[in-house]
Amino acid sequence: MTNDSPDNRSVDLKSITLRQQASADVVNLSDLAIYRDGEKVSTEVTMNGKEVSFAINTQLTDGQSPVFYVRGTVNFVDTPGDIYEFALRNAEDLVASESLTKFRTTVRTNPTNFIAAAGVLQAYTVQGADVMLSRDVSLSTNIQVSPGSSNVLLMKGTIKASEAIVLETLRLLITTPLANNLSSLATKFTLKVGNSTSTWTPANMSGDQTAIFDGAFNVNGTVNVELRVDLRSNAGDASFTVAALDLTDFDEYEYVSTQDEIQPDSIAGSIAGTIVTVTNARLNVARTDGLSSRFIVQGSNDVVLGKARFTTSDADTIRLSSLQLQGIDAGTQNNLSVTLYVNGTAVSTRNATSSTVTFSSLPASAVASSTDVLNIEFRGNFTQTATGTNSLVLSGVQATDSNGQTVNANPGSLSFGTLTLTA
Repeated sequence: MTNDSPDNRSVDLKSITLRQQASADVVNLSDLAIYRDGEKVSTEVTMNGKEVSFAINTQLTDGQSPVFYVRGTVNFVDTPGDIYEFALRNAEDLVASESLTKFRTTVRTNPTNFIAAAGVLQAYTVQGADVMLSRDVSLSTNIQVSPGSSNVLLMKGTIKASEAIVLETLRLLITTPLANNLSSLATKFTLKVGNSTSTWTPANMSGDQTAIFDGAFNVNGTVNVELRVDLRSNAGDASFTVAALDLTDFDEYEYVSTQDEIQPDSIAGSIAGTIVTVTNARLNVARTDGLSSRFIVQGSNDVVLGKARFTTSDADTIRLSSLQLQGIDAGTQNNLSVTLYVNGTAVSTRNATSSTVTFSSLPASAVASSTDVLNIEFRGNFTQTATGTNSLVLSGVQATDSNGQTVNANPGSLSFGTLTLTA
């Protein structure tokens, strides 16, 4: 979906109604939702015969082209081979308005008009089975974690059986590129199927390994499946891949009533594996004030000394605990008070009694993550007797990830240019 509105206008998506135009019955679906680039944006779902209406809360700025998905769980299959094929049949079935004026926007499937055939979504065929495996789509199949993380969720899904079955001893392949030693990264893997739990410790060896989870796992109806890992605090930058889980990865998979092995044509689906990247969290710093070296009149107040933005692409959350403003001239010392702002809010004021002003014990809001940018700003009040040229530098950044591991800022220091006091 693309917002090509004129004049850089943003658009709010309010709702969409889709019609299931193939053979399967929508009553066999649950957990239906609209996702935008992997994030759920629908807030309410209403079914009416073959039509499903989604209330949506998301905005598209000018030129944005996010990808939207319809996701759900197939709870029952009336007839093997049933098909789900949703379609946006009418332009009026997608409700969107300009963010500023609230006027309804025009919906098109090509540059000039709306063509119903272009609004047909991908068709999916469902097959019935005695045992069905499915992954939880809320868990990414490509995750990034920091050393020292524990109980990290690697795999999540369900096993649904039409009658009671028993599974014994799962063997799951874990591959490592460049012949990495998995035991140097992880201390323990934990598998949970329903109420049964089994653990595996990787061997001290390089290359791929098969994780063996001993024990019997009983399934009657639908049970949850989870795989978790504990990582070493000194794990270096590396990665490993957990293979998808199929029912045939168990040594035994039998019906409880007959003890007969479950045949391949009675099994459907799998639980997707995960690519895991272990990396120390990285914190990037960039100057955002856009100022050049300048002259300031003595006695000036609320002067912008410098602005910076902290970002990270890591999945982990990084918290700043302390930072410094250096380069305060001897003639300015004891003639300047500096206030630190975090995301636009003043959090601390310090008097510049030396060449360095230190701000420690920063508030909980001083965090950066893959979805949250951290903006900081220094502002100063100068006395009438302040003199000198100040070569201001952001430095002394202290930060940690969610496991308490130290995170180094890149770059380690950031120049804000020179600021000279004049009469």
